[in-house]
Amino acid sequence: FSKVSTASFHRYDFLQTGNEKCAPLKRFEVVPPQLSQIVRQFSNKPVAKASTGHHHDHSKIWTYEKALSAGLVMIYPLGIMYPNVLFDIIMAVSSVMHMHWGFEAIVVDYVRPVMFGNLIPKITLGLLYVLSIFTLVGLFNLTFNNSGIGNGIRLLWKI
Repeated sequence: FSKVSTASFHRYDFLQTGNEKCAPLKRFEVVPPQLSQIVRQFSNKPVAKASTGHHHDHSKIWTYEKALSAGLVMIYPLGIMYPNVLFDIIMAVSSVMHMHWGFEAIVVDYVRPVMFGNLIPKITLGLLYVLSIFTLVGLFNLTFNNSGIGNGIRLLWKI
């Protein structure tokens, strides 16, 4: 008999031909896996933060994000009902801030240095700043050199 592993549970395989039973061909033992092989080690100690930069800490600007999001509910209807340069500037700045903070949260959460190295997250965050600046410049161009954001939305609704 060849011993495969050690345990107390044995299983025998028999060759059966009709009513006659032959001697066991082989004996092997079934070993249940140890709990330490199934469950990964874990710790209840706090994990050190990967980035120590406070400018990427979204918990500090959470209240500003929520206040701005609630303010957008009032800003857009006022900017569309009473289109003027002041409301267009407020809509442009608040929209870009809202967009930037949302995408920054995505970049910081999902493009982590642990997964992509140190360079890719910095490039991605830099591209986000470039995108936000170009968006703000484009909205200011629409405000000062065209009909404005509020009038532009009104013109789209007329179509």
